[in-house]
Amino acid sequence: MPSDTLTRTLVRRLDLVGQREIASRLGVPVGRVHTWVYRDLMPSPVLIVGNAQVWAWREVEMWWAEFGPRAETWEIHPEMSAEITC
Repeated sequence: MPSDTLTRTLVRRLDLVGQREIASRLGVPVGRVHTWVYRDLMPSPVLIVGNAQVWAWREVEMWWAEFGPRAETWEIHPEMSAEITC
């Protein structure tokens, strides 16, 4: 089992991000990111741990470069925004 230090090092080097980090970096509400995930509009996560999905930031950046202007206008699913816990 990897140590916490090794895990943090891997996360930093691979620049792995969850929904909150994606929202923060893109400057959008976390509810919008959750909607994109729920609707299967984002790239596939590189890792799923329990209920948490994790993406490689580089893949998210490439997706955003292609779809960002349209993705910002995709509506937040109202029932989902209240359920976000990650």
